[in-house]
Amino acid sequence: MKSKNVLSLRFALPLLVAGVASTLLLTGMVNPVYAGKPPPPPPPPPVDSGAIYFNNNNGSGLQLWSMKPDGTSQTALPVLNAGAAEPSRVLHGGKRWFVTMQTIPNEFYPTDPNGNDYPRQELFAVSDQGESFQLTDNPAIEAYEPRWTSGVGGVDGRITLVGLRWVQDADGKSVSIEPGVYYIDVTPETWTSAPPAPQSPQRLDTISLPVAQDAVGYYADVSGYDWSPDGTHVVYAASDGLYIAQASDGATGQLLTVSGATSPRWSPVQANGRTQILFGVGGGHNGRIDRVNDDGSGWIAVIPALPHKDKNEARISPNSARWSPAGSHFVYRVEQYKFSLLPESTAIDRAAADGSGKTVLISVVRWCVPLGWVSP
Repeated sequence: MKSKNVLSLRFALPLLVAGVASTLLLTGMVNPVYAGKPPPPPPPPPVDSGAIYFNNNNGSGLQLWSMKPDGTSQTALPVLNAGAAEPSRVLHGGKRWFVTMQTIPNEFYPTDPNGNDYPRQELFAVSDQGESFQLTDNPAIEAYEPRWTSGVGGVDGRITLVGLRWVQDADGKSVSIEPGVYYIDVTPETWTSAPPAPQSPQRLDTISLPVAQDAVGYYADVSGYDWSPDGTHVVYAASDGLYIAQASDGATGQLLTVSGATSPRWSPVQANGRTQILFGVGGGHNGRIDRVNDDGSGWIAVIPALPHKDKNEARISPNSARWSPAGSHFVYRVEQYKFSLLPESTAIDRAAADGSGKTVLISVVRWCVPLGWVSP
């Protein structure tokens, strides 16, 4: 099993200048109420609009739900067992479409180094009204982590995945090769009237992801990736930090040096001239959510790991951050651990882009995770 990659079934300050402040006060330009005191913090930004989608298991199975950004109007959708579904950024044909990996019955990938046989999966599209159809079909390509990006069909005109190709060597043994980013081009506006025929994903040869090797071949050694708003760059988390690659020619630079980075998510719009990237650091009992500008500046922990006093106290770990449509806020999952390696309960919270204004949207439940916050 490609165990280093947990994303696959297989790879289970502002500065205050005293002299200037004094001058402004003497000339009547500063409110005397704040003389000698720091000014009050600015009010939080208005909460962004749109819809938040999340997976919820209330004890009767996994189901896709929607809610408003304030946590109200929680509505179950007719979509079951959709896994880590990615919502389209805009509506197509008046519907929200989700892309997700689904199992092909009675088919398996080659046995991994630990002797495990994992079910073959392909990419499916599911609408918020329950329609479903298969988008990819190639047993030789093992892929996961679908992402929407721009393509020839415009917004949401391309879907990418991290994947590899299975071939047989000279001895007839199955080996994995060509790890990297794979894609299909789509036209979701036509899906309601004419569902597309499944395609074979193509490898995006301009982008080279870091590669690792195990007993059965090569795989992409990344723990999450995402696209810039304009689809020209991709950010990915490697073992030693975050990297950004240019889609047109593959030019790659290291954005941050940090161990344990996971699940980077690129903001949909600019803030102060820069787009920003949310990402997880660590995981399990000690995760946190960080944010950094697209040039590597302004790196801060927006949702720090929450301390615990002793081994008997519950540990709270945030993860799975998703931006709001305007990049002013994000939602994230909160896991609570105590005596188990698995979370004993989960919740979904919302915060402003700087981590302030934390608000509980879904209080402690058995299992839930945000999938996306998108335009109405």
